[in-house]
Amino acid sequence: MHASNSILLHDLVSGLSRFRFIPPDAAHYDTDVAAAAALLNTPPENILELADHGMPCRYQPDIGPLFDLADVMNAGNNSRSGRTAPELTAIFLMRFSAGPSRGWLDPKKWMVTVRAPDARPGRYQLSDVDPTGPGIVSLIPEGVGWAVVGSGTGTRRYQTAVQLTGTCDRVHDPRAEDVYQQMLDDLYAGRVTYQVVSEALRLDHHRAWELGMADCMVVSRVIADRLRDLGLTARARRGLLLGPVGSEHAWCEVWEDGRWKTVDVGFAHNPTGRPWMHRPAATDEFVAACFGSRFNRLLPCTAPDAASLILDRLEGRPRAMNHLIGATAWNGTQ
Repeated sequence: MHASNSILLHDLVSGLSRFRFIPPDAAHYDTDVAAAAALLNTPPENILELADHGMPCRYQPDIGPLFDLADVMNAGNNSRSGRTAPELTAIFLMRFSAGPSRGWLDPKKWMVTVRAPDARPGRYQLSDVDPTGPGIVSLIPEGVGWAVVGSGTGTRRYQTAVQLTGTCDRVHDPRAEDVYQQMLDDLYAGRVTYQVVSEALRLDHHRAWELGMADCMVVSRVIADRLRDLGLTARARRGLLLGPVGSEHAWCEVWEDGRWKTVDVGFAHNPTGRPWMHRPAATDEFVAACFGSRFNRLLPCTAPDAASLILDRLEGRPRAMNHLIGATAWNGTQ
């Protein structure tokens, strides 16, 4: 790591006040100093300083301080340097939002790989992708030697190829729009901080919202519950966000006019991947499309109600799937 390119301690410390730490009972302290330093592009001694400045950790003999991954990711996202791994991932994933609508609606072919964190047989259970939704076509790449590998207990890796087509749509029910706008207002006003949330807390989404923290998983589940409380037919979906890097994403869907329409609070709130920056006018059309439209880089999985996509059977807990997804735009040949 070159000192001139590394993130300054001041930037990281300043960022600690811009998000809420994961409460200890919902945290999992398994990220060591070296891993945290790599994610934040900073020397290891700065990670130790973050602990001194209040970032929660647990000390493990012979290892040193261990941090919750969500806290580390949030420290990077809130450094506002644009050079930590979490920031670069968000920027690369969301840069398509500033392009013309054909870039997020026209048919697009993808080669997708999902893998478990390690190769121990039987430890992880992975959720399958769901190729049955509108705009999704499963592809058998001829001559590539691939096959779609079913997920489940013991599966360590699977690959698939799909064509995704978006569509421009709009939700018309004013009750849905009121709920959608209220949630966005809470995020814009800072009453709820949009940040990385631990997997355990994602699944306790009302508690996360009441604690004042939410990510796309939390907002998708909260808005689906609120819409159902009003008598609408709604569901939270969770799947893969495809782009220069792969990630998880979650959104809500509302049944209207005989079809499912996407309501994506997370995309609408943070179309650029840099929530602290002024939103460029080029993203206005994209933000408007988040209330009804379907995009060509979201591949849903079979997990119901935005449940976890990967289960650690050894530890008996769900895990986040970030950094375990690979995606490549594909022209049909290799």
